[in-house]
Amino acid sequence: MKRLKYFTMLLVSVSFLPACQQQNSTDPEEKSLNPGLLSKPELYMTRRINSIAEAIESPDSTIKLALYQQKLGEVPAEIAGLKQIQSLGLSWNNLTEVPAFLGDLPLLQSIHLSHNRFEEIPVNLLKIQNLQYLLMSNNEIKQIPVYINRFYHLKELDLSGNPIEKIPDRLYRLSALEVLVMGDTGIKKISPEICKLTRLRVLDIRNTNVKDLPDCLFEISSIQTLRLKNSGITSGQVETWKETRPDISFEF
Repeated sequence: MKRLKYFTMLLVSVSFLPACQQQNSTDPEEKSLNPGLLSKPELYMTRRINSIAEAIESPDSTIKLALYQQKLGEVPAEIAGLKQIQSLGLSWNNLTEVPAFLGDLPLLQSIHLSHNRFEEIPVNLLKIQNLQYLLMSNNEIKQIPVYINRFYHLKELDLSGNPIEKIPDRLYRLSALEVLVMGDTGIKKISPEICKLTRLRVLDIRNTNVKDLPDCLFEISSIQTLRLKNSGITSGQVETWKETRPDISFEF
């Protein structure tokens, strides 16, 4: 009986442990960025490889691969062997999903998926631990998913040209986000929750029906550029904001 009582007490005590102590989480929030990542300027200057054949021939030196306009219906499986790749360009194809093996690429930080046939932001992208730049403009995405806040390291998000009508508050939990591009979408409002993006530098709402911006947005010291052309914002509003923040570049 004493042994049974001991195991019962032990079971109860374990059940009340915090979730993080009960299981080993693989949540990317708990992992810092890989120190081997290039900076964005460095990545921009890196030689770009434009064919999968050339990449396979020199996998250890393939850092930036661009497979644009190749009528791809799926991501080539050979990419799984490119362990040094940091930037992957797959725009202007016919993709509707991405494979889970992208999460096995330890240095992948930038992925271009614009002008494809995606109807949602693929959940497999969450497996990319170092993802910082996600460009998915001009697809068929209607809603931003509930898991959007789990892209913990995301610095740049481009969803322009998609039939999105609302930005969920969860998106504003992306604490690392610096650039948010939502132009040419159906959004009509920017929530005051955007002020949680304390690192935001660029907000693009061109060609939308957004008619106002939260006052607290102009309290974010990092804001540098507001792209407002052909939105519902008036010239009078812009002039008022310029008085408040003359350091901001207003593209109107």
